[in-house]
Amino acid sequence: MLQVTCYMLMKLIVGLGNPGNEYAKTRHNAGFLVIDELANRLAISFSTKKALKGEVAEAAHEHVVLLKPGTFMNLSGEAVKAATTKYRVEPKDVLVVLDDADIAFAELRFRTSGSAAGHNGMKSILEQFPADTAIARLKVGIGRSSNPEMPLDAWVLAKWTKEEAAALPDIVSKAADRARMSLPRWKRRHWTMSPIRSAARFGRLQIRPARIAGRLRRVCAARGG
Repeated sequence: MLQVTCYMLMKLIVGLGNPGNEYAKTRHNAGFLVIDELANRLAISFSTKKALKGEVAEAAHEHVVLLKPGTFMNLSGEAVKAATTKYRVEPKDVLVVLDDADIAFAELRFRTSGSAAGHNGMKSILEQFPADTAIARLKVGIGRSSNPEMPLDAWVLAKWTKEEAAALPDIVSKAADRARMSLPRWKRRHWTMSPIRSAARFGRLQIRPARIAGRLRRVCAARGG
């Protein structure tokens, strides 16, 4: 019997933020900071994928895809839906990293499901899937302004203070640690055929295991392996 094992890319980690240099150092881009740190640790680089409406980095050795939506925050779901379709990732294998103004600065909070809790990026993502779909999220606390007159949208789009910026490396590192804990959920598919059946399938009268195994791997890849 011949058996070919296919390891599948089953994890999608999404960092939320707004594209463009003008938003790079704002609180709303905390998710981008964490996803960039993950890419550095995995030694992979982002490239723009127009079809996926964002920047993507693939780590085949870790069976994970990192995504930074390029749609602006309120349309993040479009990029996430495109990526889950492209890579055949189920919602339960998606992790979203985002900022949260209802959590104290520097605090991290992980949830396996829940509502958008007023976050427009998370709201956009949830709208792309059936109601009650569970999508995990890692929230990075950015706190709220001490000025009660300051609107929330102005606060999240404001740049970090010097004190906050100084603390960010440690916060981002801890968030990346937590996000990476979600990676070892590798899945395997096994395709097994007898040599005779394999030979018949590929039009070979002579049994050549190495060649058949190679073709099986291509079949597996075509089926999402």
